[in-house]
Amino acid sequence: MGLLRMFLALAVFFSHEGYSGLHLLTGEAAVQAFFVVSGFYMALILRGKYAAAPLPVFYTNRLLRLAPTYWIVLLCSWAALRIFGAGAFVGPEAFDRAMAGPSAPVLAWCNLTTLGDELLFLFALDPESGRIFWTAGRDGFSGAFSYLLVPQSWSLSMELLFYLLAPLLVRLRPRALVALGLASFALRCVLLAATPGSDLLARKTFPAELWLFLLGILAWHLYAAHRDRPARDALAPAVIWLLLSAAAYLSGIPQPLRVPAFACFLAMAVPHLFLLSRDCRLDRFVGDLSYPVYIVHFLVLALLERLADMPATPEALGLTLAAALLLHLGLERPIDRWRQRRLDKTACGLRKDNLPAAAAA
Repeated sequence: MGLLRMFLALAVFFSHEGYSGLHLLTGEAAVQAFFVVSGFYMALILRGKYAAAPLPVFYTNRLLRLAPTYWIVLLCSWAALRIFGAGAFVGPEAFDRAMAGPSAPVLAWCNLTTLGDELLFLFALDPESGRIFWTAGRDGFSGAFSYLLVPQSWSLSMELLFYLLAPLLVRLRPRALVALGLASFALRCVLLAATPGSDLLARKTFPAELWLFLLGILAWHLYAAHRDRPARDALAPAVIWLLLSAAAYLSGIPQPLRVPAFACFLAMAVPHLFLLSRDCRLDRFVGDLSYPVYIVHFLVLALLERLADMPATPEALGLTLAAALLLHLGLERPIDRWRQRRLDKTACGLRKDNLPAAAAA
């Protein structure tokens, strides 16, 4: 699973760097695959180590997993814009004009919290008046999201919304999950039909993307039914479902059918991939690096574009991996140990509360 997560992070990287022409997956397909994987992992931990933990512990631990890395990269992105004029999409002058206009509170909120970042793809910002206006994504990729210092953070907003609902969703029966997923997918189809030629309204509206997270939860139910099987028995089905997912992605069928086929086959592969890799520390380490790679790569690309005479893929990839490694070892690992201690302390307290009075004495 760690290798899959890193593959998806690198797919986003290659979709944004323009030097090599290499495309593993489109950025949107990689992010949608991440949503499926996220649904699986949230079901795994909420039905496992967080099963008895209070909800505040789960919520704060998830925030601690995402926020510190994001805020460090946000600060570095702001510094890169101020010092070197290196922005993902706009320069310091345009950014300053926007932050001095009437839309400044919205842009500041989205940059600082990520909440609502995805909606900025559905609005444009008038550089003269500084006001944002609704476009439903019909203007393509020229929307107000250009003023995000970490533009790929829109997916974190989706993740946080899912985390908010996850404790309830993972307790639903598979039949209810399927019904809810079909309703979400139907909404996606309606939004696609409402904006012909653009899928941004469908992809940047959380209820219309919820079905991807639900596929991941359903994948956990499949894993739970087979978790005691030997890992070697998972190799063949993992390969088969991955090949079918790749075939669906590469096929020429219309996108409204290609995306769900790709996601469904991937969801079928996920439990087998996890069964194969769950005891591999190296795979877990690679997977842990995928988040900082995803968050930091735009900053590295913007700096190279600004400072290097002839930026190239090897140096962009090397610097991205080096920055991700530094973030993981220097920031994320210490925080992860603290998160685990918080969870262990909670579990210890719950065990003491459940002891009979005589035993507790």
